[in-house]
Amino acid sequence: MGACLWFVTQAGNAGVAVGLITLTISLAGMNLPAFWSLPMDMNVQKAGFIIGMMNTGSALASIVAPGVTGYVAMWFGWTAALGLGSVLALLSAIVMYLTSPKPTSNRHRT
Repeated sequence: MGACLWFVTQAGNAGVAVGLITLTISLAGMNLPAFWSLPMDMNVQKAGFIIGMMNTGSALASIVAPGVTGYVAMWFGWTAALGLGSVLALLSAIVMYLTSPKPTSNRHRT
């Protein structure tokens, strides 16, 4: 997703850019099942709290992101604005990987 968004900054024409943005949004939608199942894997008893925090974070991001994107694009150009989105997508993948529970071996259980 982050790579597709970065390639938008390098697109040669509007058609390629629209295609890459469409692919980026499609890939973002494919992540939703993993995002919503992660709280149950992290802690079943606190899944409601974790989901509430996820909703709060996404609501705050949806409030702040359009303004930040507009200002970054105004001051530094659209390449920087889309590059920032690409970096944030990569950071979110890293955070999801680091917070996801790691599989444990069932070999020693009776």
